[in-house]
Amino acid sequence: MPEPNILRAALWYANRGWPVFPLSPGEKVPLKGSRGFYEATSDALTISRWAKDTPDANLGLRCGAASGVVVLDVDLYKPGADLALEALIAAHGPLPETVEPQTPHGGRQLFFAHPGGTVRPSVGALGFGLD
Repeated sequence: MPEPNILRAALWYANRGWPVFPLSPGEKVPLKGSRGFYEATSDALTISRWAKDTPDANLGLRCGAASGVVVLDVDLYKPGADLALEALIAAHGPLPETVEPQTPHGGRQLFFAHPGGTVRPSVGALGFGLD
């Protein structure tokens, strides 16, 4: 994990029972040779070992029923994504207060409780730049 704040974030998530896993440095893909989200854990010792073994890794969160979390990813670096988010809010009401970690590219990731049932990835289905 690249900086102490990534390790701190990983342990913060894990302390809430949200399983995490290492990603390739600067990327949103699992470390080469890993099983990605299948290896996600909330075990502090395992997370600390990952941080020691791959200090430049990025951080992934296993979303869905396994963590009880769904994430709205707002790609603000894409022109028009801010307008799509405004339209979503206008159509469905204001977003509740939630956890919102910083992203390396200036986007937003809004964490919400998993509603139950099946929630599938929906790249662009909610609006341009909203995943």
